Amino acid sequence: QEFSMVFRPFQSVTRFQTVLADTENARDAHFRLRYRIFCEQTGFENPEAFPDQRETDEYDSSSIPFLVWDHVRRVFVGGLRLVQASESFLPSERITAHHFQVPPDRRSHSVEFSRLCVVPHSTPVREGNVIGGYPILTLDGKEIIPIAFVQKQNEVLVRLIRASLAWARDHGKRHCYYLTTTALARTLERIGVDL
Repeated sequence: QEFSMVFRPFQSVTRFQTVLADTENARDAHFRLRYRIFCEQTGFENPEAFPDQRETDEYDSSSIPFLVWDHVRRVFVGGLRLVQASESFLPSERITAHHFQVPPDRRSHSVEFSRLCVVPHSTPVREGNVIGGYPILTLDGKEIIPIAFVQKQNEVLVRLIRASLAWARDHGKRHCYYLTTTALARTLERIGVDL
């Protein structure tokens, strides 16, 4: 009797949630996540160039940003943006000194995956469940409900790619470009992205 009063069945929800960063606060979180990854962790960008700890550049005004929220850690753990070729030269066009160019008849239908970043986890995210707590407000105050969060291998990366491809498809974008490593290209092919 006493046990049944305390015990509550676990709810099972997806651990990660992908969001379109289309508000001022979400865009700010996107820029701060990029600063963490590209300035602090990888050194890809000079942190001193971003005293407000928001990594931004000239492509952001023509970009569609995405974020992934981790319900267990309660932080954003991944981000990506799509740069629209119809509004700007793509980063890869500038990086290659214009040796690569999107054909003029494709510009309005083209985007580039850019600023893909995933926060490294202290423990790898593998297929399965992880137990966490989900805070809710009750009449007596805050209460934590135990949750079995479902997670999949490479889920943050997969969610970012799938969300951006869905947005691109829904907005008439038929060509996606990106500079990538061989390892990431293999991962993309494994999750069904045609290269």
